[in-house]
Amino acid sequence: MRRIMVVCRLAIKAVCGANYAHMIGSLIVLVALSSCTISAKNHHFALKENSAASFDDFRGVWCFIAAENESLQVCSHTYRSRSQFIGFGLPVFPQLDRSSRLAYDNIRPRTIKLTNENKLLPLILSELKGVQLCPSSYSSQCYSAKTLTVKPKGSIWLKMPDGESHSIGVKIGTDEFSIEVNEFNESRWHMVTV
Repeated sequence: MRRIMVVCRLAIKAVCGANYAHMIGSLIVLVALSSCTISAKNHHFALKENSAASFDDFRGVWCFIAAENESLQVCSHTYRSRSQFIGFGLPVFPQLDRSSRLAYDNIRPRTIKLTNENKLLPLILSELKGVQLCPSSYSSQCYSAKTLTVKPKGSIWLKMPDGESHSIGVKIGTDEFSIEVNEFNESRWHMVTV
């Protein structure tokens, strides 16, 4: 530990001068020792057949364009996130103690945002089988319907029922098809400071 601080001070002294070497070296070591990396397993929804997929790392949102018709876009935030491993640099130690300050289990509503990118035609959803319409992604009250209409350039929030796969009928103009929304999960790393 002492050797690391000495090497940091010498390197900073060469770059910044003697006055700042001790202070900056101590800050670097303090940040390195007070931060750790956590690996978390995140659960999302995805379109089974898609022509494009993108991930917004800042918001933690996956978006998919339907392969059958590019006017249909489905976006999904993380609806369940569970920390799994922790470490300094590499998360290699399992988080067995779930009462730790750095262990977490976040659960949000199982919602997706369905967007109609078409400027002229509405999008009609049918065969919803338990899928509900919600006013927003965090709504506690959602409503069942036999069919739903999404205005041109509009979007709606849908609450997905339990289960790994859900099929929804879609009609845009004369084009009729069904989409399959599946659960998927991924592991992501992030830094935290304690």
